[in-house]
Amino acid sequence: MYLGGALIEYAFLGSPQALSWYKGSWLVFIFTFLLRAAAGPVEEFGWRGFALPIMQRIMSPRMAVVVLALMHGLWHAPAFVVGFASNTHFAAELPFHIAFGRFMINILIITVFLNITYNATGGKLTSAFLIHWMLNGVYPWEGQADLMTGQIMVTGAAAVVMLLTIARKWLSVEHAATDVLPDEAKNGAGLTPMGKGAHTVLL
Repeated sequence: MYLGGALIEYAFLGSPQALSWYKGSWLVFIFTFLLRAAAGPVEEFGWRGFALPIMQRIMSPRMAVVVLALMHGLWHAPAFVVGFASNTHFAAELPFHIAFGRFMINILIITVFLNITYNATGGKLTSAFLIHWMLNGVYPWEGQADLMTGQIMVTGAAAVVMLLTIARKWLSVEHAATDVLPDEAKNGAGLTPMGKGAHTVLL
């Protein structure tokens, strides 16, 4: 999907650097890619590991997508401001309000993917961790180009397809994961799992 976004940027959005292929050491590239696993993905302990299961006890999973995306975006606002000042991929050449709005749309799309994955795996963080890692990864065609607009177009289309198909099941109350920790971890720790009956209010 990210390569598709780069192709859109290159062919239709006037970004000749969108396919600026990496020419450095591949060992450095692989090391940098692996390092990304220690950055954004660890946030999943908070977003999907803690916040989402609690949200899904008191609101519908679809509403939880919106609320969690808003929280996630605002959480990154300070880093976004710093990024804007230094002209990173968060903002590029866009006016601040447009850049931040685009960033929030991107977070909403990402939340659709990750929340569906979380529920579909019964509340396991492994897939969410890997997806977050892939989203934050470096890719050999990126260079210094700003590819977020093209990426949003491709990932947004994929998110719409998911919402019209598998989301009917995995963003439903019946399949909402509400345990803060995986059941097997709770059993190993001697804790009592909180079951699906914890839903109290549906928004």
